[in-house]
Amino acid sequence: MPDLKWRIFILVLTLAGPAIAQERGSLNPQPLPPLANPADPKTPAKELFGRARDPAPIESEPVGFYSKGCLAGGEELPVNGPNWQVMRLSRNRNWGHPALIAFLTHFAPTAAEASGWPGILIGDMSQPRGGPMLTGHASTSTSGSPRCPRAN
Repeated sequence: MPDLKWRIFILVLTLAGPAIAQERGSLNPQPLPPLANPADPKTPAKELFGRARDPAPIESEPVGFYSKGCLAGGEELPVNGPNWQVMRLSRNRNWGHPALIAFLTHFAPTAAEASGWPGILIGDMSQPRGGPMLTGHASTSTSGSPRCPRAN
């Protein structure tokens, strides 16, 4: 029975056709406008983390828990690689711990070879400093840890 499920899965993927990795407007992402008063304690953490364009310039370390934490010293996954493509560039969520980036860059060629597909599509991983996201990612939509590097 597992063999039949695997064959059906491959058939569905084959019939699905090529995936389009970019949504409208994501090929030339524009930064969000600056906040009027980012130091205001009432400013939601997602507004601060969502505007960070660069990682915290410190040693890489995940801080907190996946649903309530942030990322110190994140590394950016290149948008296009030999066997991967990052989707939804306007979200700026192609960041991760260096161990995750290393895993993906080694996994992508193996996955492409094993599946016969040209590569993998990478969706949301993390913002440059992790933390709560402005939209579209429920598992990190809560406030970050107090130890998180402040997003400027």
